[in-house]
Amino acid sequence: FAARDPASAAEQLARLLLLDGDPAGAAPRLGTSQAIRGVFDQGEPELRALVSDLTVRLGEREYRAAYRRGAELPRQEALGRLT
Repeated sequence: FAARDPASAAEQLARLLLLDGDPAGAAPRLGTSQAIRGVFDQGEPELRALVSDLTVRLGEREYRAAYRRGAELPRQEALGRLT
């Protein structure tokens, strides 16, 4: 799955981290999906819900900073974090 659609794999990993009680780990992982795809899929309802959940748990400022850490990675480094 990760080899065919690595951005979606990063999003799924973010969901799993949140379900495992790790919103601080989930937010940057979600950001890596942007680093991989080049853009965040804001039209996807499940992703909007994930962002909302992460924002509630972390606070807007902390969520944005954590997301940005993942989103600003070079694409190859973001891909490397999926393995």
